[in-house]
Amino acid sequence: MVKPETSRELVDALDAEYVRRLKGWSLEQLLEAEDQLLEQYRELATALPKPGKGTEDPETYHQWARIRDELRAVMVARVARGAPFRDELPTQAKEDV
Repeated sequence: MVKPETSRELVDALDAEYVRRLKGWSLEQLLEAEDQLLEQYRELATALPKPGKGTEDPETYHQWARIRDELRAVMVARVARGAPFRDELPTQAKEDV
């Protein structure tokens, strides 16, 4: 079993890697990627059966998990840029998207 403090350290390290990996992306690029990933995430989520309601397709689940991870990376990078909530973005950034 992983201790809570160890788990938090792992999450923090992963988040730092997301920020590093997406350092060269503009806020507008992050927002565009986030929109696209959210759409894919929602589409795939509806294709997954509810727990106990059927057998899930492993391929669909793996796609959903990959999209979920990519979405988290983009969201972490966006927050690191000082944009924790989309509705708090500067007006210019909203118009550019």
